Amino acid sequence: MVLKSHGCTTIHLILLYFCVNAFASLADDTISGNQTLSGDQTIVSNGDNFVLGFFKPGKSSRHYIGIWFNKVPNQTVVWVANREIPVSDPNTAKLLISAGNLVLLNEFGSEIWSTSVNSTSVVNSSLAAVLRDDGNLVLSDGTGSNPRSGRILWQSFDNPVHTWLPGGKIAYDKITKRKQLLTSWKNEEDPAMGLFSLELDPNGSQYLIKWNGSQQYWTSGAWNGHIFSKVPEMRLTSYFNFSYVNNTNEAYFTYSMHNPATISRFIMDVSGQIKQLTIVNDNDWNLFWSQPREQCQVHDYCGGFGSCQNALPICSCLPGFRIRNESDWNLKDYSGGCVREMSLQCNSNGSNGRGDKFWTVTDVGLPVNDELLTVGSVEECESSCFNDCSCTAYAYDDGRGCSVWNGDLVNLQQLNAGDGNGKVIRIRLSASSQVFSASKNSKGSMIAKADVYSYGMMLFELVSGRRNSENSDDGTVKFFPSWAANAAVNGGDLLGLLDPVLDRNADVEQVLKICKIGCWCIQDDDNTRPSMGQVVQILEGLLDVNPPPIPRSLQVFVETQEHIVFFTDSSTDQSLQAKSNASSSASSNSMNCVLSSTG
Repeated sequence: MVLKSHGCTTIHLILLYFCVNAFASLADDTISGNQTLSGDQTIVSNGDNFVLGFFKPGKSSRHYIGIWFNKVPNQTVVWVANREIPVSDPNTAKLLISAGNLVLLNEFGSEIWSTSVNSTSVVNSSLAAVLRDDGNLVLSDGTGSNPRSGRILWQSFDNPVHTWLPGGKIAYDKITKRKQLLTSWKNEEDPAMGLFSLELDPNGSQYLIKWNGSQQYWTSGAWNGHIFSKVPEMRLTSYFNFSYVNNTNEAYFTYSMHNPATISRFIMDVSGQIKQLTIVNDNDWNLFWSQPREQCQVHDYCGGFGSCQNALPICSCLPGFRIRNESDWNLKDYSGGCVREMSLQCNSNGSNGRGDKFWTVTDVGLPVNDELLTVGSVEECESSCFNDCSCTAYAYDDGRGCSVWNGDLVNLQQLNAGDGNGKVIRIRLSASSQVFSASKNSKGSMIAKADVYSYGMMLFELVSGRRNSENSDDGTVKFFPSWAANAAVNGGDLLGLLDPVLDRNADVEQVLKICKIGCWCIQDDDNTRPSMGQVVQILEGLLDVNPPPIPRSLQVFVETQEHIVFFTDSSTDQSLQAKSNASSSASSNSMNCVLSSTG
């Protein structure tokens, strides 16, 4: 009995030891001077709003220390410490306080990130890193008192990554000339610094977006005390309270939520657009506005020799070129652009399959950085380009004259056929390029199309097996595309949308694909709708389809979210009821044909 009792006591003591050490290792929201964070350990802010710990983005095998929302189902990261230097094994990496700083050691014990505070006189045991409930990670000198009220030595709000949270600021320090930047991730699985950044204009009360830190391609316009002059959407919502501070030491913008319980974030996205997103009454992010409005307004979005269009697919390669890096493009990083399928010859007159020739592309917005030549005709313009081996393209316009480009073509935009702003450009290719042999009589390519609105509405009727607009028993109008679009974009019971005769018997991924296509087809701005050729390619599985934005016109029919305003670059407000009446009903046999074609 004595041995058994002694054994039980020993086990209890061992369990007590591990429990005490586990709880002592980390307080709920604090890393103290004698504690470390490793593996799947986390700290959670006092009000449960935010979490700090190791994470890996998407399917990546790399790990980072980051902060993310605690109450959002899909992990949404708002700050990253070691964005440039990931760790491969979080179980042996450590986040701890050392030499007066919060530091991250990798699996080999090497320091790969630090708060870099000059605080050598501070005793480590008096320091604490506290994750506050606004998402701000604060390193403070508690000096024996409550670490939450100590002297702030460093805070993540002063070192943003790609997200601007309520209460934070994007500032310009007039003393040090330091700018606080929001910088996009490289791609959706790599938080390293991307090409797009938002900064405060040191010469005025406006924001600028730059490519690669140098090329400005968007401005918010001046602050008028309530909104930015070029962001009129800001006046249409009562969720946010923006303010501008300009004093001797610094100038900055900050914002808060009228309802502190509302979850919101402002991001510099991998798309090169700034976006304001908010969660209201559900668990999904709603886009309130984004700028620039059109994707192709983002500088060099599709890279060299890439063609951008405000429809799907946004980026494609010009004839005679191929994607430089497929894996990057799959992660929505198109900056690598395209490379030639065949090298230029530039050594003969192009006869007998040798030398170079020009391929004509119509209905384009011309690339940037052209050089104007003084010539008298299109023939002289072509000859000037042909005789210069560095010349990659030329265009001749009666009003503008001869434009030539040397090196990569950047910011070329493919417009709709017949667009009054469309120009013609002739691109230099090897005469042996397959584009010439495949279409000897072709004068160019023509569409980064028919009006497919009716087709999109028909797809929704095929899914539901009934008219898109129906009166319910309580007298309200139920508009099916609103339900389908929300289910496709924000998640929901997709099989519950199906025609009852199908008895939920369909592949959910195929239904999702059809709903996404339908939503793209009925976008308010017809420039963002796909062409019918692209629709066919998506149905056949040759192209992927990205999650579409929910059209603003659909949102008014969403029964549970009528107060939310979604912004698109719509040129006209058209009657949904008239368009719905114009859509034809379809049989379940047609639905089965569409579903089978997506295989």
